[in-house]
Amino acid sequence: MVFSPQTNTLTWQMMTQAEVKVKKNQIVLIQDGQELYLHIVSEEPFEVNVIKLSPPPLPYDKDITALQRIEITWKRKSFEGDAGHIMVDLSTNATQGK
Repeated sequence: MVFSPQTNTLTWQMMTQAEVKVKKNQIVLIQDGQELYLHIVSEEPFEVNVIKLSPPPLPYDKDITALQRIEITWKRKSFEGDAGHIMVDLSTNATQGK
């Protein structure tokens, strides 16, 4: 991606109803006995947050049981130059993307 002069942070997001387990460079989603692995491939430091959205933050939003938003955030200053590369690999394989 190419950064604009106003870019301060980069955020990758995903909504899920699965149970979320955050590990070092990996997030595991568990639902109905199945697992999905999100491998975060990035040399730059990042932060992972899981925000619960049930009940929803606004009264007119629909309440979806166990809904959560996964946010992976990078600071722009961690990237050298005017462009950067991030990759979030989704896989059913725990070791893929490493």
